[in-house]
Amino acid sequence: NAAILLLLLTAPLLVVGQLVSITDIQYTTTGTSSYEGQVVQTTGVVTASIEADNLGYVNIQQEGVVEWGGIGLYGNNSLLGLKIGDRVTVEGTVGESFGLTYIGQITSVMVLDSNVAIQPIELDPAVLSSGSFLELQKYESLYIRLVNGGDSVYVVDADVGFGDYRIGTDIWASDVGCQVLAGRQNSNTYSSLNVSYVSDLFYFDNDGQMNVPAIEVENGDAFPWVQGIVTYGFSDYRLLPRNNADFGSMSTGINEVQHRDLLVYPNPSNGVFNIDLRAMNGSSLLEVFGISGRRVLSKQVTRADRTIDLSGCTEGVYQVRITSSDAVLEQRLIIK
Repeated sequence: NAAILLLLLTAPLLVVGQLVSITDIQYTTTGTSSYEGQVVQTTGVVTASIEADNLGYVNIQQEGVVEWGGIGLYGNNSLLGLKIGDRVTVEGTVGESFGLTYIGQITSVMVLDSNVAIQPIELDPAVLSSGSFLELQKYESLYIRLVNGGDSVYVVDADVGFGDYRIGTDIWASDVGCQVLAGRQNSNTYSSLNVSYVSDLFYFDNDGQMNVPAIEVENGDAFPWVQGIVTYGFSDYRLLPRNNADFGSMSTGINEVQHRDLLVYPNPSNGVFNIDLRAMNGSSLLEVFGISGRRVLSKQVTRADRTIDLSGCTEGVYQVRITSSDAVLEQRLIIK
């Protein structure tokens, strides 16, 4: 009847996004996605999340691709519950922001599976400094690992500027490698506050309050690998590590280390802590850092050691890290 016809004519249209792959959305020869402004549905695996110890925004990646396969997601409270390894289908609008493609105005988030293993794409750091904007755009928003064959990668420029430092393979080539950013969050710049390794201790409580001790990198610092999400801004591609586990280990030659919590008690204490090192093998390096990143203790320990004596330190929050050949144990200590 007329009333039903009028209702159908005046009812809002249900917009359903076309189903496309992340590579379809990202691939471009002009610098701008051909889907800009369109509502789409796509599927990927979460490689960065809003979890307490992660990057602070959600990134997903298409499985089985090594180019054009990553994208950031914004604008829906359902993203808060996503975890690394979730396979999700999302619906939203493709947007561009200063050369970076994303999906925003998200209207639907569906978790299809969890604990999906997705490996970082291995790249020589020099790749990210050797091409033009268009040549490097295929790596945008990908989860990558900077590697140097069986050798370490190094900090080759400890202060590129504005919080960036550079990771490369040749410590004498300060301008060859991938810029890395951590410890900064403001209206113009976004990086993880869960990464200790920063270009300057200034960033511990400026441009966001870091959640971990700040450690100022120095030229020559070595890591087996450094991994994270590639982003673009201020005319440069850079890597955004998500947390300290994305740096492998400071110990050269450890290709894969297991990061675990260290059992420490009582905590808080007056400065003398009991520790459980039964999980460690052989001699290990014990380091304690103040909240500013300054190292206050460094010594070799074995399974027989039972205490950490910080009674000479002032009240506050400290970070203890014990590194062996096959594991890294960490814990936050509070002295009252």
